[in-house]
Formats: sequence, structure tokens, C-alpha cells
Amino acid sequence: MNAARRGLCLRLGLGVLAFSALLFIKPLEDAYVLPQRLALALAALALLLGAGTWALPSTPVFWLGCALFAWRGFCHVASLSAPPSLPWLALQVPQLALFAAAAAALREPGLRVRAAQFLLAAAALGSAYALLAPLGLDPLARGAVDLGFGRRAHGSLGNPDFLGGWLAMLLPLALVAAVSARGAGRLLAGGAAALAALALALTLARGAWLAAALGCLAALGASGFAVPWRWLAASGALVACLALGILALGQGQAGLAGRLREAADPGSEAWSSRAFMASVALDLARERPLTGVGGGAFEIEYLRRQGQRLQSDHAQPFRLTADAHNDWIQCAAETGFPGLLLWALLFCLALAAAWRHGGAEGGAVAGALAAFGAQGCFHFPWDIVPSAGLLLLALAAAAAFAASEDWTPPALVRWLAMLAVAACLAFGLRQAASSALLNSGTALQADPAGKVLAVPLLAASAGLGPDDERAWSRLGAARMDRGDYAGAVPPLQQALLLLPSSPDTWTNLGLSLAQTGRLPGAEAALRQALALNPRSKEAWADAANTAYQLGRPDEAMDLALRGIREAGGSAQAWFNLGAMLFNSGRLGEAGPAFEQALRLEPGYPQAAELLAKCRHAR
Repeated sequence: MNAARRGLCLRLGLGVLAFSALLFIKPLEDAYVLPQRLALALAALALLLGAGTWALPSTPVFWLGCALFAWRGFCHVASLSAPPSLPWLALQVPQLALFAAAAAALREPGLRVRAAQFLLAAAALGSAYALLAPLGLDPLARGAVDLGFGRRAHGSLGNPDFLGGWLAMLLPLALVAAVSARGAGRLLAGGAAALAALALALTLARGAWLAAALGCLAALGASGFAVPWRWLAASGALVACLALGILALGQGQAGLAGRLREAADPGSEAWSSRAFMASVALDLARERPLTGVGGGAFEIEYLRRQGQRLQSDHAQPFRLTADAHNDWIQCAAETGFPGLLLWALLFCLALAAAWRHGGAEGGAVAGALAAFGAQGCFHFPWDIVPSAGLLLLALAAAAAFAASEDWTPPALVRWLAMLAVAACLAFGLRQAASSALLNSGTALQADPAGKVLAVPLLAASAGLGPDDERAWSRLGAARMDRGDYAGAVPPLQQALLLLPSSPDTWTNLGLSLAQTGRLPGAEAALRQALALNPRSKEAWADAANTAYQLGRPDEAMDLALRGIREAGGSAQAWFNLGAMLFNSGRLGEAGPAFEQALRLEPGYPQAAELLAKCRHAR
């Protein structure tokens, strides 16, 4: 490949990476994740193709970055919680290839400038699109599932916190570009900075606001430029006024006030939930301090440990999450304290390299790193593809700064890397097909007229993506909904092989086993569900029914009462308790239970019928 074509591949790779955050495909279940993962893999492949001899910078940042990826891979393979996972590897390989290929490419100043231009254009376009949601004008959001974000800006990332984290890393770049440029360049960079700041403000992502502020301070400090405080103050005031005006037009000012009050209250759910999740992750790190639970196994172990904590901490609700909302502590949980030390050392060395490099380039890299580090204390930017891509690009640039020595691996290494990334790209396309079927099947399952088509679509999704627990668990639930409890058992069991700490799947398996007469197995499954989520009303109710069917009425009533105390009784739970008391001849106690069921669900016919019999017997 000649030099012109290599240059084209390098520019294409950097452009695809920069604009990957703008990609989403609504028909996919993972509409805002899979397209961005595919773009990241494609960017890595393009950079590898354009690498030529692939002269890698022999700097501490580069080698420490490679060591961190190697340690993460070792911890994954050595995990006691889950076997090596192809989906996990399909994420890590393109990231490692992107880091290495970008470190080689960004040694050229011209490519660093081009990367910055691409990122500024992406920030401007992404921010402009994100401004539509607070005004209720987003044409691509029609039919989207309401995730409770209200009129908060979320743009092409689908989540205000994800958008906020991405913009917090790009705002320092836009700021130092505006300060350092002249003429039209300053006007364009300033416009991009203003749009990014406005969209960031409208995300109402408080952690991202703090991260952006720290990132901008780090960028200005590392760049060595004189800080234009008056210009910054005037620009900030203008952005704040515009944000408040847009919030008022979109009726989002109440949400802003509520989030500010919550942030100011240390006892609020925003603080207590993050403290609890981080403490659970820290428990996992203490359990396995050397290698952690391994990447890809965090969700399994987190849910297990959370269930243990909920048994004694009755004030905390159950939270179904795959992240600790603190990347630093989650790093320790996944890779042990050695992994956390490697990551902290890499972060500090990269920040120091950017600070030494100085200027607009060093300031932009230092700002992105500082923003990522701050955001990682409140959220999980490492698991958000655009934020992770920006971090890898910043680390690669820091590795390339002032590299005086090269290391040129054998040509076979580059070709093997390209084959591995291409395989990951093909695997991602297969995941996309499975995700589209999963999304369609789930939508049809919610439609009474289309339920008959949901099962074959979900079965096809599970066939294309056998490593996706969601496809198997939803297939089992769809068969349960059709009354095919025997057919629901195998997919539910397969789902639990992939995610053995899913309380909902254990509950569905217990109910399916009970409906097919396998009561001992049902009892064991429901006990496991309650061990993972003692706040599950359905699991308590089903456990009580199973004990009753096994001929242990006293234990069944005790389980029903415990469920009401632990989880807050549902109408079904109160009815089940009343029915047990009724069948035991304790009509005076059964009546109030039926009354409570009817208070919770006034149209409950069985409860009304048995309540009438209780009153008639009096």
C-alpha cells in the first residue's frame, strides 16, 4: 500500500472513531451500543491497515497500557466466576488494537491536528442534535422507550449521563482550541465549545459537570496559555442563560431544581445508592485482592454480593446493575488491587506526559484524562464506547508525545492483529442481527396481537447470540406467557448458566418448575431468587405457594408474612396469605388479608369472592 492510501486509511480510522458517538440504530435492542462498538472496531482496523511498518512508540505510557490490557486478560482467564467469554474478548481486542495503532499514528503532528478537527466537528454535530430533546423536537425519538430521562438532553448516546461524560472529555479540547486558534479557527472552535457546553448543561448530569470543570482547568493549566477569565465568565453566563431558556421552553426547569436539591443532600438516593454500589464492589475486591473477579464476571458477582448485603441492610432497595458507578473501585473488583495500581500509574504517567508536552495538544489530552478520571468516580465511562474510545485516543497521544525510540514488531503481528479485529467485527455484526431479532421479539411480546410471533423471533435471537442471557430469559418468559411452562424451563436454565445471579430468571424458573409438578426444584430455585433479591414480591409469593403445595402450610404462611414484611405486600401476596388462612379455617384472619388485596387491586375477583364468604360465615 502506497503512502497516499495509508494516509487515507489513517484519516478514515480517526474520523470513524471521532464520529462513532453519533451512530445509533433504533431497530436494535442495543441501539446505542452495538453500532458504536462496530465503529470502534472498524476504526482500529483502518488504523492498522494504514500503519505501514507500524513503528510503535517505546515509552512508559505505551508499555504500561499494554501491560494493563495483558493483566485484564489474565484476570479474565483466571476468573473463578465465569469461563472465558467470547463477547468480552470481542470488546477488548479492538480496544487494544486501537490503542496500539493510534499510538503509532499520532506520532505524526499532522494526524494529531486532523484527529482534533474530527473530534471538534463530532462534538458540534452531536451537541446540536442533543439540543432537540429538551425542546421535545427530536424527530428520531418517536416510538422510543421512555427511560425516565424526561426532557434531559441525551442525543445520539441515548442516555444523558453517557452524553455528559462524552462531552466532558471533549469540552477541554474545544476550549484550548478556541484559546489558541486565530481568526476563523477561533470562531469555529469557540462555537463548538459553546454548543458542547450548552448540551452538557442540558444533560443535567451533575458528575459530568464537575468532570468538565476539572478537565477544562487541567487543559488550561497544561497548555500554558494565559487564562481568559473575563471571556470564560461571559461565555459561561451566556450558556447558562440559554440553557435555562431552553429548559423553560421544554418545561424542564423543575427537573433541574430537583437534581440540584438531590445533589446538595448527602442523604439523598443519588449519594446513598452510589455509596452502596461502590461498597459492594469494594467487598468483591477484598474477597479476591490479587486478580479480582475477572472482567466479564462483575455483574454475576456483584448481584451475588448485593443479595448478601440486602439480607442485613433492610434500608437498601434491590438494584439490577452491571456497573458499580465508580470505575476506579470496579477496576479493583475486576482486576484486583494490582490492576487498580496499574491503571492509576498509567493514568498519572499519561497525565504527566501530556503536561510536559504542553501547548494545545498537551492541554487537550490532559483535560480529557482529568475529565475521565473525575467522571469515573460517579459513573462508568469505561463501559461507554465513545468515552472509552476518547480515553484510548488520549492515552495513545500521551504515549506518542516525545517518543524518542521505536519498536517495530514483526509484520506478522500486524496481520494477526488485523485478522483478530476483523473477526471481532464479524462477531459484532452477528450480535447486531441477534439484537434486532431480540428487539422485535420483545416488542411483539408486549402486543397482544403479535405475541404468537414473539417466541420464534426470540428463539432465533438466542440461536444467533447464544452468549446473550437476555435472549434466553425472554424466550423463557414468552413461553411462560403462552402457558408452555415445560418449554420455558430449558431456555431459563440456559440463561442462568450465563448469568447465575439473575433473581428474576430464578423466579421464573421456580414458577415454571412448580407449574410442571417439580416442586422440590421449584423450591430450590425460589430460595436462590430470594437469596439474590429479598425485595422480590413475586419470589416470596411463589415460595409461599410452593411450600403450601408441598404440604407445609405453617411454613407457607410464615413465608407469606415474611415476604410482606421484607418486600411490601402485593395484592397477590395478600391474596395468597388470605387463601391459606381461609383453607386452614382461620376466616377471621383471612378477611383482613383479602381486604388489603382489594385495597391494592380493587378489581381482584377471587379476593372479593373469598372475602364475601368470610363475611357470610360470620
